[in-house]
Amino acid sequence: MRRCRKRGLQLPFDFAIYLARTLFEALAYAHTAKGRSGRDLEVVHCDVSPSNVFISRNGEVKLGDFGVARI
Repeated sequence: MRRCRKRGLQLPFDFAIYLARTLFEALAYAHTAKGRSGRDLEVVHCDVSPSNVFISRNGEVKLGDFGVARI
């Protein structure tokens, strides 16, 4: 986003939708993850921000920094 802003580019709408959907899927996966006992962990990220979203050159989206997440 910072690079786009520096170059005067807007994030394409279809990529923004893809990004949001991928982040929602990552959060849903974390929230419904199960522990070894089979119980839901109900992980809550607690710090979803642009600095914790990583996008590869291939367009892969990763949500990082679960350091302050709560179970």
